[in-house]
Amino acid sequence: MIDSKRDQKLKDSMATKIQPETRRLVAVLYAPADEPVARLEGWARRYEELLADWCGAQRTGHELIDPAA
Repeated sequence: MIDSKRDQKLKDSMATKIQPETRRLVAVLYAPADEPVARLEGWARRYEELLADWCGAQRTGHELIDPAA
């Protein structure tokens, strides 16, 4: 029996993967509002490193948005 919900999720996931021809990417890292800024910065920097190491990103950056602002 085919699980159409599971198959659709897999199809959606595959469609959003980074491909060799990908040139732009926006990623959102969610965290509790009271998460220490230093920890958030570390996560963001690590994600940038992964994009560079595994996806060949030549330019990365991040911005933290204060939910209280």
